Amino acid sequence: MRLVKIMIGMLSIFLLTGCFGESYDFSPPTVSLSTSNAIISKEKLAKANIKWYQDNVFNKKIDNLFALARKQEPILVKKGSQLELNIENGYDDLENIEVSIWKGQQETILGIEEDKTFYLPKVEGEYMIVVELDTSKGMAQYVGNLMITK
Repeated sequence: MRLVKIMIGMLSIFLLTGCFGESYDFSPPTVSLSTSNAIISKEKLAKANIKWYQDNVFNKKIDNLFALARKQEPILVKKGSQLELNIENGYDDLENIEVSIWKGQQETILGIEEDKTFYLPKVEGEYMIVVELDTSKGMAQYVGNLMITK
């Protein structure tokens, strides 16, 4: 009986030490775009405005989203193509996703499917894409520079 108690105690210690070694990532997720056609494989969007309740160190305020988007490498995509949002790290509690594109001062909100895909407009030109994520940990906004071509 004593041997069984010792074995249970040792097993409990091993199980608990595994819990202490885990590291958790409380940072905002990363967001990238991908498509099945050959133009882009996976392009990361820049973090813009972030209000993160989990840890204030991640909070960020950008006054000019257009300027930040223009600093990004243009992402070449075909008009009317379907893109997929890739959201990695810390999005298990995702409450809402909004995707919009801007051409000049005109905003178009794009419908996003359950599989996190959406379609681009069929008009060529340079656009700023804005992705907003709402989670229980906070809000994070991402921007990119889209160049929609034939």
